[in-house]
Amino acid sequence: MPAAIAGLAISGGAALTASAIGGTAGALVGAGITVGLNYWLKPPEEDENQITQNNLTGNWTGTNEAIPVIYGRRRVGGTVAFAATSYAQGAGPRNKAYLWLVLVLGEGEVDGYDAVYFDNEDIDGTDFEERTLVLFHAGAEDQLADPELVAAVPEWTLDHRLRSLAYVVIRLKWHKDVFVDGVPDPITMDVRGSKVLDPRTSTEEFSSNPALTIRDFLANPIYGWSVPSDEIHDDSFEAAANYCSQLVDVPDGEGGTTTAPRYTCNGVLDTSQTPLENLNRLLIGCRGLLVESGGLYRLMIDAPTPSTFAFDENNIVGGWNITLPGKDRLHNRVRARFFNKAKNWQPDFAIADSPALRVKDGGALLEGKIDLPFCDNYEEAYRLAAIALNESRQGIIVQFRATIAGMVCEVGDVGTISHNTPGWNGKPFRIDRITLLAEGDVEITCREYDETIYDWGVIPEVDPSPNTDLPSPTDIAAPGVPTMSEELYETRQGTGVKAKAIVAWEDSEGPFVAEYRLEWKLTAADDWTLVGVTNATGYDILDVAPGTYDIRVAAINSIGVTSEFSTRSSVTISGLGAPPAAISNLTIGAINSVAVLNWSQSQDLDVRIGGSVQFRHSSNLTGATWATSHQVGQAPGSASQIVLPLLSGTYLCRAIDSSGTRGPVASVTSAAANVLEFANVASLVLHPTWSGTHDNTEVYNSSDLQLQSSGGDVLAQGVFTPTSGIDAITVKNLRIRFEVDLACINTADDFDSRSGNVDTWEDWDGTTAAPCEFIVEVRTTPDNPGGKSPDWGDWTPFVAEDVYARGLEFRVKLSSEDPAYNIRVDTLTIFAEEL
Repeated sequence: MPAAIAGLAISGGAALTASAIGGTAGALVGAGITVGLNYWLKPPEEDENQITQNNLTGNWTGTNEAIPVIYGRRRVGGTVAFAATSYAQGAGPRNKAYLWLVLVLGEGEVDGYDAVYFDNEDIDGTDFEERTLVLFHAGAEDQLADPELVAAVPEWTLDHRLRSLAYVVIRLKWHKDVFVDGVPDPITMDVRGSKVLDPRTSTEEFSSNPALTIRDFLANPIYGWSVPSDEIHDDSFEAAANYCSQLVDVPDGEGGTTTAPRYTCNGVLDTSQTPLENLNRLLIGCRGLLVESGGLYRLMIDAPTPSTFAFDENNIVGGWNITLPGKDRLHNRVRARFFNKAKNWQPDFAIADSPALRVKDGGALLEGKIDLPFCDNYEEAYRLAAIALNESRQGIIVQFRATIAGMVCEVGDVGTISHNTPGWNGKPFRIDRITLLAEGDVEITCREYDETIYDWGVIPEVDPSPNTDLPSPTDIAAPGVPTMSEELYETRQGTGVKAKAIVAWEDSEGPFVAEYRLEWKLTAADDWTLVGVTNATGYDILDVAPGTYDIRVAAINSIGVTSEFSTRSSVTISGLGAPPAAISNLTIGAINSVAVLNWSQSQDLDVRIGGSVQFRHSSNLTGATWATSHQVGQAPGSASQIVLPLLSGTYLCRAIDSSGTRGPVASVTSAAANVLEFANVASLVLHPTWSGTHDNTEVYNSSDLQLQSSGGDVLAQGVFTPTSGIDAITVKNLRIRFEVDLACINTADDFDSRSGNVDTWEDWDGTTAAPCEFIVEVRTTPDNPGGKSPDWGDWTPFVAEDVYARGLEFRVKLSSEDPAYNIRVDTLTIFAEEL
């Protein structure tokens, strides 16, 4: 027995198991090896490059490399086991014109070779051929050392026979115009691989029949399983070989058809892999099922099979375990990866695809993959991929107990099941395992079978073998119509506020419901977007932008069937776009020369987190607006108090949320009664002449200071610096303040261009947002401001401020966030007063 199964034993006689190996994986249990054909397809996350690891069309150097086994026809490189040079006949002592290479190709004995390639170019008829000697050795057990190499190179002796190894001696005669790039790399050969025993003729000969190569692998004691010939059921291998060699129609590339064998085996075994892994690779290329039963190994090819036994209520005693295929085994596309001899033996794909099944699966791409390392052509790879796709749609696995009558079946047989429990009436299944239990019953494990899956030219859209006569799992009811509400939430890190939509729906009444698919779109959009898949009946959609949305939900059952969508349309989400509420309970108190303003903390989460409360001031006690005021301070959105300079007039404030949306304006007035008395030192009246330096500012209508425009757009910012400042004559403690009249004007907003009813207008002036700002800055010096080199301090903004200085200079900064808005300053007087 092979090393991989040498430790098998029957455990206490409790269970005798007839089982099988097939597909791509195996597990050792009881007295055999088990795996079903459902393991053919790899999950989508398998390594895309796995198949390329068997690509042996290169050359390696060394004596410790694993020696491959070549089955069928395959282009291979080889391991360079020896290299030496020798003198050409008549050549001088310094002219070694010959390079000798020994390339080990694989285990012998092989049948021969058809062509030699240098750098992927057939040397036949080229300059290479004239200067190359090819000495091929098939790898017989009694082969002798190569006489040419022995005669030319002393290091290679008569003892270097390389028995049972197929190898080639390549002699290259140097010529600078032929070997321009040096030694060809790679050197490859089209090899006719190992000779195998054909039990139909009792002869050993070359063959690409996969059934015969599997038999050879089982029997081989070096790289195979070392199974004695009397333990191999040759009748099953003969039947399998006949099925594989049947001719089927394939495209001829010219619009017609020709014929080719159904399954072939043309590839290389990687002997560094386990024998079990290599057996799997051979089986997958012919959909083989290896059964060990009654002490004999039998090969069965997965093919249309007549039913041989009927299970029903007379011989089924219970113990049902029914498994429906999940998404990992249900496919609407299968990609078969193979080595394409038509493309220089490079890895290639054959894809069997069904857009119709993808629609049935809710638009999800369910892709399976097969590695076919012994397949060398597209037609055969596609044939295997299409059958695998069809088979994946018939994925029910059932396990049940039957009477001893079930022992007449063999693993691989097809039988029918008729029983009221699963709702089956003569439904066919292929048997994967039969286990004799201690109680005398048998446990049957089998897989859904449908003979139409083997028609690789047709991928049916409707299940040709319904899963049950009970309510169909493909008829799944839609869930309830979803509802959607909204609320704000604080991010986990506490760094901001976002909006979320809360979606809920009623359960679907369909059977086997596993999850729900939620999609949405803006009402005005055409395409739906997947929100998520969940097994709950609700979903929170985080970080939602304001808008009007349509939302829909569908149920998906355990075999991937999707119901109709339930839809709700035109749900408005305000999100962070909703304006904050007005500041409430605003009061003002005067303490000496400061104003203390208090209010109730904002009720809006996106104001308290990431927002602010902005304050402006107007010298008007009545009629003050946001557009005719200037900024005097700003508090965090979570605050409820601020200290500002005490000024006569109106304080205005509004909440601004984290996205910049402004709330309504609240206001409070102050007569600005100071406890401290101030004496006027000097005042600086800047209007209406606005004499000084204008940087992006100008005088409008001979009286107002404003920003300049360019191309009809108001400039973003500008600075006006008056010609003169204030000289207090001596250094004094001074209180500086200013009085200003200004307005933020929308220069593009004409009254006649307004739309809608006047009752809906936010304000008459069109300047509620007031995206303009007015700042006065001061710099001071203790020196004579008219002297040669006064030492001026930095420019700082102020509203009302105490300074200790003699000289003062001022400048006015104007800015606008919107090119349609301009700020116009009608009057501006700056006062310097002394306590």
